[in-house]
Amino acid sequence: MRSRSLASSLPFWRALPCAECVCLALLLSACGDDTTDTSADTGVTGDTSVADASFTPSGYPAGPYGSETGEVLADLTFQRPDGSEVSLSELRASGDNQYLFLNTAAFWCGACIEEQPEIQALHDDYGDRGLLTVVTVFEDASSYPATAEDAARWVDNHDLTFPVVADANGVFTPLYDTALAPFNMLVELSTMTIVFRGYGNQVSTIRSTLDLVLQ
Repeated sequence: MRSRSLASSLPFWRALPCAECVCLALLLSACGDDTTDTSADTGVTGDTSVADASFTPSGYPAGPYGSETGEVLADLTFQRPDGSEVSLSELRASGDNQYLFLNTAAFWCGACIEEQPEIQALHDDYGDRGLLTVVTVFEDASSYPATAEDAARWVDNHDLTFPVVADANGVFTPLYDTALAPFNMLVELSTMTIVFRGYGNQVSTIRSTLDLVLQ
């Protein structure tokens, strides 16, 4: 599956609805030389980069790593529902995908629960076109760190058919404000570059972006 180049999308700029224009602008800023942060308001302060990564798997883009639009996402490791570990590098190599949609969820988060059918529909519509969808569960109903069992429960509760993992060790939570969950990140897989990040239900925005870059 090949992704459409951003340059080839430019002739359609004037005909795009506003939401799609915003998404395309985010993508262009990530790929160009402009260092201005055009991501959604993150609520994250301070240096959130992952410095001095101790190990870079073969084929995974090297650092420096960060969490903002235009930066490279580090090779984070999560827990599968069966308790085994899985890294982003493994997920990245698991299929012929072009983009990764990372969504965060917690059992106490009503908005996270409500959007799960939309995320499942996103996977159904774009999974064969180059999108890898992953939900990372970070806390249980009591705000304790999620476990592999929580990830399994999330799958069962929402009848999901895409990967759901637990951020049991809190490797992803430092990169966003958990109080504003759900958090969403779209990553270009060949470079692991973050092309979009935002809070709340962003499924329609992600759809508009994918319609531009996937064919």
